[in-house]
Amino acid sequence: MSEQPVIDVREFAQSNGRLAGTVAAASLARLSELLTDDGGTVTYGISGRLDDDGSPRLLIDVSSRFAVRCQRCLGPVLQEVAARRELRFVADPSLLPEVADEAADVDELPTPAAMRVLDWVEEEILLALPISPRHDEGGCRPPPNPASDSHAVVTPFARLSELGFPHQKDE
Repeated sequence: MSEQPVIDVREFAQSNGRLAGTVAAASLARLSELLTDDGGTVTYGISGRLDDDGSPRLLIDVSSRFAVRCQRCLGPVLQEVAARRELRFVADPSLLPEVADEAADVDELPTPAAMRVLDWVEEEILLALPISPRHDEGGCRPPPNPASDSHAVVTPFARLSELGFPHQKDE
């Protein structure tokens, strides 16, 4: 992967920073393991601000389009992802709310010293992907199956006769 942007979360939020870019989906290591080809792009935008308590907040928008393997037919299926997540960072992990008290629209995290932008972008895409990507119902094309041909008789040893082995006769 080429060099990626790294931001200081607090400084980025204090300056109301904005960052946007586009990268090849195949350049993101964990995502590339799921792709069926090297095509596809990921577009991202990150904006920062301080909330009323002085805590840094980042809004991350990602959109992407790439092909992954269908879990029904194993052929490529186009996946489009559009995700938006707001992150609120707290200085002390003990200030994080209990899971039951978390706001549904904001994820709260301890403030990192630095944030590798493309790692967060990739994480958002992976979280937005379906667990088992598939074509829509009826969209799968089964692979060719020679056994389904009504004229073909497929036996496990049919190929041996083509190899020229001499036949043995029972005596």
